[in-house]
Amino acid sequence: MDYKDCIDYVYSFINYYSSNTEELKDKYCQNLERMKIILDNLGYKQTFKVAHIAGTKGKGSTTLVLSKLLISSNYNVGRIVSPHLIDFRERITINDKWIEESDIVDIVIKIKSIIVKQNIIPTTFEIITSIALYYFYLQKVDYACIEVGLGGRLDSTNIVEPSITIITSISYDHMDRLGYTLESIAREKSGIIKDNVPCVLANQNEAIVNVISEVAKGKSSKLYFYKKDFDASMIENKIDNIIFNYSEKNNYNIEIQSALAGSYQAENISIAFKAYRILLENKINIHIDNILRELKNIKINGRLSVLAKNPDIIVDGAHNAYSINCLLENITKWYTNIVLLFVPLKDKDINGMALSIKHYENYIDKIIIANSIFVHGLKETDGMLLHERMLSYDIKTEYYNDFKTAANYAIEYSRQNNYALLITGSLYTASSFFDLYSQKMQ
Repeated sequence: MDYKDCIDYVYSFINYYSSNTEELKDKYCQNLERMKIILDNLGYKQTFKVAHIAGTKGKGSTTLVLSKLLISSNYNVGRIVSPHLIDFRERITINDKWIEESDIVDIVIKIKSIIVKQNIIPTTFEIITSIALYYFYLQKVDYACIEVGLGGRLDSTNIVEPSITIITSISYDHMDRLGYTLESIAREKSGIIKDNVPCVLANQNEAIVNVISEVAKGKSSKLYFYKKDFDASMIENKIDNIIFNYSEKNNYNIEIQSALAGSYQAENISIAFKAYRILLENKINIHIDNILRELKNIKINGRLSVLAKNPDIIVDGAHNAYSINCLLENITKWYTNIVLLFVPLKDKDINGMALSIKHYENYIDKIIIANSIFVHGLKETDGMLLHERMLSYDIKTEYYNDFKTAANYAIEYSRQNNYALLITGSLYTASSFFDLYSQKMQ
């Protein structure tokens, strides 16, 4: 098997994220047995400390920031994030370096042999998680920062034994799998909380806090609440950076500057910083200069990424009503005329996202809706359904069946009118646009 064969093999299995039937849910995602079988037969042992991160919004950014803080403190740090934007290998990194193609080939060949001998049918994400964990074991990392794929309780990453857990902002997402109330979603995500392991918690509404607090109490897990135990006070919020004051109730204060744009990133960075301080037991003074330098320069693809200037082209992976609202709340502080290319996934809260957009429609000159088919058929969009839903809310949109046509039109219209272009709807949309734009610039 070569590298391409291995990637095709991984994606030949059930992708739970795009499967909607109750039969698949019952068959493939009610336990972690397949993960145990694969890892045991690989000879894997968890020899490193783990930070396990769940949530609806901000978990990817928080995972990336925490890993970079640990790297800047001279630790060898593995990281699992999803989805990838450019290359499959960016999902699995050590010290920000992508896993080598040859390592993927070696590990997939071993996993394939186990699958055949044990007669099991894992999911795509179970195989990806197994590749990552075994790779981290072989490379002897000190820490692994692991982003949950979906939910938490039954996610394949929940096989790990964490030293700290993090639950970022929870809102409506994947309701057909996690439940149709915030309480049920919170219960699934709080499934990553472990006995006597501290948990850092983003700002949540009361119903969510009650659920998580109940789970934490049963696990004797100490909770650290954003806005209660630690906080961020915004000093400056620009398209290219933020400055804020991080504080804890024990009177610890520090000013943080970051190239990550958006006021909501102050919360994500603060959560990562708090988790970092807990992991290192507050003994960070020897690393503080490196940490502040890392935060000042940190950038993450697909999070308010500015691809061009005059007019600006901005790409963001916002994918539900809450994140769309946060995104537009910030964007409309910087721009008064916006062209919006909006391509969400079909299993998202279309109604909620449409209402969020309507709230800011006075700032949006044109809304362009498109369909898109992503690599390996992982995700689908239904642009016509979204277009019709937007029209029902008296939001004028233009619909294109083809993503490339829509994107090229959006770029040209933005240039002609000197309006900022915002591309959003999901990280898969961001990935598609990155690919198209890079080809266009060649």
